Amino acid sequence: MAYSPLQLDTIQKIVLAVECLEQHCADAKRLLAQAALVQCRIYQISRTVRENESQPVTAIKPAALSGTDAFNAALHALTDWYGDPQYSTKVVNRIPGAMVLAKVDESRVLDRISDINRNKAAIESLIPSLGNRDDRFELLHRHFPWLILAQLTRRLQVLPCSPPLQSCTFTWGIKTEIKKMTVDQVCERLESFRQRPRSTIDDVPWDIKIDREIMSIRSLPASAQLRSRRVLRVRPLANLRYHGIDDEPAETYMREAHTPILILNPSRPVKLGTLKNYDVQTRSGRQRLKDRGHYEKVSDLLPIYLQS
Repeated sequence: MAYSPLQLDTIQKIVLAVECLEQHCADAKRLLAQAALVQCRIYQISRTVRENESQPVTAIKPAALSGTDAFNAALHALTDWYGDPQYSTKVVNRIPGAMVLAKVDESRVLDRISDINRNKAAIESLIPSLGNRDDRFELLHRHFPWLILAQLTRRLQVLPCSPPLQSCTFTWGIKTEIKKMTVDQVCERLESFRQRPRSTIDDVPWDIKIDREIMSIRSLPASAQLRSRRVLRVRPLANLRYHGIDDEPAETYMREAHTPILILNPSRPVKLGTLKNYDVQTRSGRQRLKDRGHYEKVSDLLPIYLQS
């Protein structure tokens, strides 16, 4: 396959950026290894095998690690960017947890994590210049076999000693991603499907199916409120609760728990919570406020709905 000069130049920039990222991560790991481990909890979640990647998740039983085993797993998780032939590369592998470190060179660690996250942002900004979805996949995996891009570019999370953290607890999050879409945006996505034909249960050719979908979307009134509505895979979340300062109430923030959270030089003891098993039956009936409303599906090929 022939690639444009821009695509070839971009992939070389990404290769250099990944090399720089690897060096910064190695430096960060050395700094963390020199610190005093106060406590560490890591929860290993089984990877998704290829044949199950499109199946809904009904149960998750994370394996809890603590102490030295957890610390080693946490360091490995910081550079867990690659998949395996046995497992899905479409499903992101998450390693929730936290490690509390004392006697750490806080300013150097913060600087290095900042460098790492800038590297990740730079790589992310280069991806569109690789071309369409197929070109991006081929170019990236030719240079980085089994790379999972979302794991490479996700930002590391580090908490300095101030403001003082009270606790870091974990839970499961499941939500519906809702995005506003215009008619033109929906039709553009449908057009992109022409290059990726799917098997169908009837005898209607793929191009004709797409043409019919586009005609149907174009026939909607100009005032139509279209939404892309996609149920996201269940994922671990972290709740960070800070001590109140100067009679101010304690504040709590929710963060994605895709990688271990680094907690540096705490001035007070920090409580680390446990991540319980996930069971879809115990979550049934819950509905987020922003997901309430009436939706009418208007596409068979995309999760596009008409909101009223």
